[in-house]
Amino acid sequence: MNQRPQFKPGYHALTFGRLTGEILRRATGLRPRDLIADHLSRPLDVQAWIGIPHRKSPAPRRTRSSRRS
Repeated sequence: MNQRPQFKPGYHALTFGRLTGEILRRATGLRPRDLIADHLSRPLDVQAWIGIPHRKSPAPRRTRSSRRS
């Protein structure tokens, strides 16, 4: 009994990103974030990055609980 597939094959967005990142790393020797910084952000003097830099990350904040003690 032959059954046709119900879905077309494809890559999930997260899988595609990891595969693309690995290809870039092997081709250039740079991580994607460094590649963007060296060849796009710094030459064009713009703030663009992959993954938020530690210095741009907001500090964790304490939240108040809605429960009263």
